[in-house]
This record gives sequence, structure tokens and C-alpha cells, in this order.
Amino acid sequence: MEEPRFLLMAAAGPGRWRGVQWPGIGRSFTWLEAEFVAEQTALTPRFLLPDSDGGEALRAGEVLVTAPDATPWDLGDIPRHDLQAVLRAAAAAPSPEPLPPPHAGRLPIRIDAVHTIATQWLGPAGRHVTEAAFDALMFDLGGLRRDGDAALYLVPFTALDLR
Repeated sequence: MEEPRFLLMAAAGPGRWRGVQWPGIGRSFTWLEAEFVAEQTALTPRFLLPDSDGGEALRAGEVLVTAPDATPWDLGDIPRHDLQAVLRAAAAAPSPEPLPPPHAGRLPIRIDAVHTIATQWLGPAGRHVTEAAFDALMFDLGGLRRDGDAALYLVPFTALDLR
């Protein structure tokens, strides 16, 4: 079975998205290749779009036109690299109240800060949308979510490039 392919679509203007091209590969990537390209390129609103049989025009560099207010949250999956960049920024952001200390190799990060930074960087989205993306990332990373008075993600140091 062939590995699924994706286009890494980056903002090219309001409601306009173009596939990122990488030398020697083109615009159609495996998931791991797309993550590699995301790591090597500047953070900008972008998303992973499954490459389908009808994607020839996008693979050739045509622009995908959407509603002017469409954001990556509306259109596909946010690259994991970008989600982790949001977590790093939220970890560095000042907290309005003291946070619990790190525990078991995990750093507490306020979910409010994650949502705020994610929507500033990647475009507006409902809290349920951003939380669904970051909850899935926490599962993949071995992190935890703690709800209560202060909803927190408990993020492994390794996911934040901390040792």
C-alpha cells in the first residue's frame, strides 16, 4: 500500500493558498517529508492538504482559492512542527498566575495561552478547534491535559526541545 501524500499549503494572500515546493521532491510529500519541509521554512499560516487524484493543478503550482476568511484550521491539518512552535511560545509567555512546578519531565502550559498564540499565528478558530488539535498532539507526544481551575497541558520537555 502506497503511503499517503500531502501538499503543504501556505498563505499566498487572503483566501489564496499555494503548495510549498521543495527541491528534488516537488510539492507532493509524505507526512514525514511535509513535516521536514515545515521545519526548514518560515512559520506562516499553512496546512496539510491530502494529495488526491484531482491535485495535478495544485502540484503544478496553481493557487487554491477559498473564502477570504478561511484559515488553516478550516482547511486541513496544521503541521505538527507549527503546533510545537506554538507550545514553545506559550511556555515562554508570562502567566497571569503562578503555574505548578514541572513534574515527571513535563512542563505545565496554560491552555488559554496556547489558544491565544495559536489563533494569533495561524488564524481565528473556535477554542474547541484549537483544543482538539492540541489534545491530539498531547496524545502523540505523551503529554497530558489537566482540567480544573486552570486548564493546563503537561508537555514533555523533549517536545519543547528542553532537556
